[in-house]
Amino acid sequence: MNISTVSHFSDLWMSFFKERLALPLNLQQQRIMKIFIAIIGSLSVYAVLNYWFKARKIDLRVEAEELRQKGKLDEAGAKFKQFLALQPNHILALSLYGETLREQDKFDEAEIQFKKALALNPSDIFSLTAYALTLRQQGKLEEAQHKFEEALK
Repeated sequence: MNISTVSHFSDLWMSFFKERLALPLNLQQQRIMKIFIAIIGSLSVYAVLNYWFKARKIDLRVEAEELRQKGKLDEAGAKFKQFLALQPNHILALSLYGETLREQDKFDEAEIQFKKALALNPSDIFSLTAYALTLRQQGKLEEAQHKFEEALK
């Protein structure tokens, strides 16, 4: 939002107050009102941008999962990385990224993602099960059995 937009926004609100509420304002009151309106306008713009940013983050995770389901694992991995750069503690995204890596036989990298997810929530069934499957695929049967048992608790 540039200064002319803020000024225009302030002028619109000033005219609203003058016309609708019939508020007589002296010069100092007008200046205070313009500052107040500029702040409110800035907060409104911030709220809209914040909402859009959050929605965009969710879109990235959804796009990544859709790509994963279509078998486009490299593209899905890239989207998960983008999403996790914005929201590194998202347990589901960490687990789904781990699944994507596991499906590409990148077991060590997958384990890292599952461990991150489980550090945030040690009882997450999806992460425990996916981690156990990853361990089983690597032939780490005792560790896999332990993780499966944790998931069943």
